[in-house]
Amino acid sequence: MAWKPPAPWMKASPKDQPNEGGQAYIFQVVRPDDQRLYALKRLKNKNRRSRFVREVEVMEQLSTLGFQVPPVVAKYLDDDSPSFVMPWYPDGSLEEQIAQEAQSTVPGRLALLLAVGTALQQIHSVGMAHRDIKPSNILRAGSNVLLADFGLCLGLEDERLTRSWEVIGPRNYVAPENEAGINEDVDQRPADCYAYGKLCWSVLAGRQALPRERQLDPENRLEVLTRDVELSPLGSLFELLLDRDPRTRLSDWDAILSEIRRVGDRIAGTRNVAAGASSFDLEGAVARARQLAANEAMVRQRFERLKEQERNAREVMLRQLVFLDFKEKLEEVVSKINSASDGSLHISIGAGRPMGDQTSQELIDLINVDPLPPQFFGEPAATSLLLSRWGDNDGSSVFQLLVILVRREENVWLIRAPMRRRSNYEYPLLAAGLPNMIDRVGPIPLRLDSAKQRMRDFVTETADLGLRVIGRYIELAQVGAEVWDDANWRDI
Repeated sequence: MAWKPPAPWMKASPKDQPNEGGQAYIFQVVRPDDQRLYALKRLKNKNRRSRFVREVEVMEQLSTLGFQVPPVVAKYLDDDSPSFVMPWYPDGSLEEQIAQEAQSTVPGRLALLLAVGTALQQIHSVGMAHRDIKPSNILRAGSNVLLADFGLCLGLEDERLTRSWEVIGPRNYVAPENEAGINEDVDQRPADCYAYGKLCWSVLAGRQALPRERQLDPENRLEVLTRDVELSPLGSLFELLLDRDPRTRLSDWDAILSEIRRVGDRIAGTRNVAAGASSFDLEGAVARARQLAANEAMVRQRFERLKEQERNAREVMLRQLVFLDFKEKLEEVVSKINSASDGSLHISIGAGRPMGDQTSQELIDLINVDPLPPQFFGEPAATSLLLSRWGDNDGSSVFQLLVILVRREENVWLIRAPMRRRSNYEYPLLAAGLPNMIDRVGPIPLRLDSAKQRMRDFVTETADLGLRVIGRYIELAQVGAEVWDDANWRDI
């Protein structure tokens, strides 16, 4: 006897055959007095009942939180053949988006990928990993997307329902740490980031995902396959997302989404200008002509030659950016106060090594990058706001606000540290009792263009704090109060 859906549900067409997935059948169903279509998911393997039940529970939980997942309309988990019902999404999945490569714009595809990344960021924020990211599990609902098929979803504290030898995730999207089966000791959220990197390439290239990290090969880079030079910045993002080591793989969703958004905004802006331009764009034409001539040997040679050079140049550029932004925001205020004080106060903005010739252990512990790179003790690595006033015995009461930039391999960190000293003959010490002024941001992937904006934001926050520090320092100087007393600083 043919299986029938539980009442009041009916197959939309008695002759329709279900879609068959790895662990379930999907039927198109309706109910009386309701013209809308629904999807009924029915478990195939009864030995997977526990996983199926958890899938429904997770969907209900995430939907209640307002996350981008299909709502559960009805559930029949105690039936001999467990099932549940959710809306039917006629726009299909990203699987169809890949197949229709010629029918969508690059900015449109990037917008879709931003929506997918935002949905993953949401479930990661509550400690869950999807573990089955692939195009067919990303449903389309107009301009929105929804994550579907939570059969493998796992929270940080959840009991594992997958056998240790069972491979996790879809073929060509599975992370290296799960190729031989689930690794019980590894947070599974970075595996989602790996799959997301594969998904992004697949959607933008209009091709099925390649095995392992082959999309990083020079001949498979997006700018080569699509002949669109404006997609080239995503190469660095893919390298970080497809890092084979989950401990160092990029999993900072703010950085990931910022980079994709930046590329999309630049492409949309460039093409909008080009569409309305009345003059010939020689520079753009030359850039595209060069890209058309690219081949595997040329791309590989250029990539290897420039990789290290680019990393060093970006570090220098970011250091200069931090100093110049900080100086620009405070320079006018500092100049006016120095002039008005007629030498009784001295405020300066400078760049140099964080502690002169000596670095305190407290500051090294705060920086917390082990080992500290050699350039930390050589070239200028810090921007500082230094405030001093002269005392009775040729000493000075000094307060210093530092912004320290440290690079270690592919990442940079920004550290904000308040420092104090009683006289010119002492080295400054970290004001550890002022946690309201201490901050540490990182790791920030050096090669992402969005690193620049993250640093600008940090500098803006620090400059705003610097203005408050200047005001408080003047107040303390006016009444002869001691800058060494933490109580004089905690409320700014």
